[in-house]
Amino acid sequence: MHIRSAFSAVLPAAALVLVSGLGAGPAVAASATWTVTPGGPFETPGASHFSYLTDATTGTVFSCDGPYAGGTFSSGSGLTNPIGTIGLSSLVCGGPGGIQFGVTFSNAHMGIRAVSYDAGTDIVHGSITHLYGAISPDPPISACIAAVDGTSPTAHDGTIRFRYYNNAGQLQTLRGGGNLHAYNVTGCGGLINSGDVLTYGGHANIVAQSHFAVNAITSP
Repeated sequence: MHIRSAFSAVLPAAALVLVSGLGAGPAVAASATWTVTPGGPFETPGASHFSYLTDATTGTVFSCDGPYAGGTFSSGSGLTNPIGTIGLSSLVCGGPGGIQFGVTFSNAHMGIRAVSYDAGTDIVHGSITHLYGAISPDPPISACIAAVDGTSPTAHDGTIRFRYYNNAGQLQTLRGGGNLHAYNVTGCGGLINSGDVLTYGGHANIVAQSHFAVNAITSP
């Protein structure tokens, strides 16, 4: 499966970054306004690495290829949430016993919400919202099928937390604090079951699409 080709019809080739943990420390509250520089369309020059989908209920970790991602930040100061939108290409994931499946994300314009900014570390914490999609056989002989969403299989309200490092332009989602679940599961060999909590993690740097500048998100 050619992930870049599958995604290029939706958004510019880019990579999302996802991992675990939630930083603490002095931070600006989510009700604050935000400044994004330069803003506008963004991408990453390579696919996500250290890319893993985890069923937190069964403890099963699946190693994944991809995704690419791209989107648009708002630009300027005095911004309110959402400060941008993002979309993801599909994943191909594999796990115990040779199981393999694809994960597709149906919303090409998920919201980017900034929650807190720590000026001491120059790190932003936030969330990606309205995430939903599906797990499907890849290759077709596999049997793993499921819906991926937040509070119900059709709610379209999945969220994942992220941290963003201004100094490197690195976006990382956090395994803790999201609300992704698997629904309507068939097959999957008991590794994923209906109602299980799902998390996703990976790494990549995002840059402004036209000139590869690093975006800075601060508050105020």
